[in-house]
Amino acid sequence: MSEEKGFANGFLLGILAGGITGGLIALLYAPKSGLELRKDISDKKNELIEDAEQYYTNAKVKANEILTDGKRKAEELVEDAKRKANEISSTGKEKISKIKDALKSGIDAYNEERDRKYSEADEIPSDTKR
Repeated sequence: MSEEKGFANGFLLGILAGGITGGLIALLYAPKSGLELRKDISDKKNELIEDAEQYYTNAKVKANEILTDGKRKAEELVEDAKRKANEISSTGKEKISKIKDALKSGIDAYNEERDRKYSEADEIPSDTKR
């Protein structure tokens, strides 16, 4: 799409430049007096200046629109990235908490089993101990 706009802008600029060139050549070869020719050239010059100012104004407005749109999209991307980072962080914290709980439960179970085995070993009569 960007290439299409560039082509369209270039095409319009080419038409403008071609029209100007053709107009100047027509003025120079037209059978007019010097005063009329100078007036026509002056009028064409003024038209060209107006066209150039209009083209500049349009380009400036378009550039501001593109800049504003780019800033808005960048802000949206930053906010989206922050939101996703927070989601990932909270998910990671939840998983770490679950892993800690599972490890603690496993250690507690191991300790209980070990303590039970030791207490059973203490209850065995001394003649069966090795």
